[in-house]
Amino acid sequence: MRVVAWNIKAGGTGRTAGVVERLEALRAEVAVVGAVPPNGGGAKLRGYLEAAGFEHQVAVEPPPRGTTLLVASREPISAGSLDGAPVPASWLHVEGLPFELGAVYGPGQDGDPAASGARARWLDWLGEAVAEWRERPALLCGDFHTGRSGVDVEGVGGQFQDLLDEGWRDLFRERHGEAREWSWWSPDGSSGRLDHALGSPALEAPVAVSYAGAAGLTEHRPLVVDVAC
Repeated sequence: MRVVAWNIKAGGTGRTAGVVERLEALRAEVAVVGAVPPNGGGAKLRGYLEAAGFEHQVAVEPPPRGTTLLVASREPISAGSLDGAPVPASWLHVEGLPFELGAVYGPGQDGDPAASGARARWLDWLGEAVAEWRERPALLCGDFHTGRSGVDVEGVGGQFQDLLDEGWRDLFRERHGEAREWSWWSPDGSSGRLDHALGSPALEAPVAVSYAGAAGLTEHRPLVVDVAC
């Protein structure tokens, strides 16, 4: 099953059709889409996805003046029961797949101490919330807004490393070792590997994990995970 996770921030509502066309070209079966506009742009995206065959969709209620997180699937899915994230629109538990799916859109704006603190609290919550998932097939994927310090990102990444220490597997690293590959670039020159797929110990090794081109649509590259199931 092919899962494609993509933060479409900075894509703009005028690029909605291009985003969906890119997901189709990548042969996505499940799309984890972060930074979805909460207004008419979000409704437009959902309509385009439905027309493209992603008829089953669940989304997080967006915070005021914020974006939301959407999972769209070609097969039936439903919102799961695991909730309570300390940051709005940063987490979505999805059921109905052969594995537990946790879609993430991590908080934080680089250089903002308040946002960095929120991200640390969110990662602490995440580690505790999904602890039981380590005993069954589970996948956490999306934009974590962080990574391993000095390898994926510059600066703090301690709580992300804690997830790995707790047994969550960085599926990209399992396939590609210590390869330096970025998933995000900013117009100011910043970059990093912020978009991740973490598998539980019980999840079978994926057939493939890679970053695809964004076709000039967004600052983030789509993360493509072929889950063996």
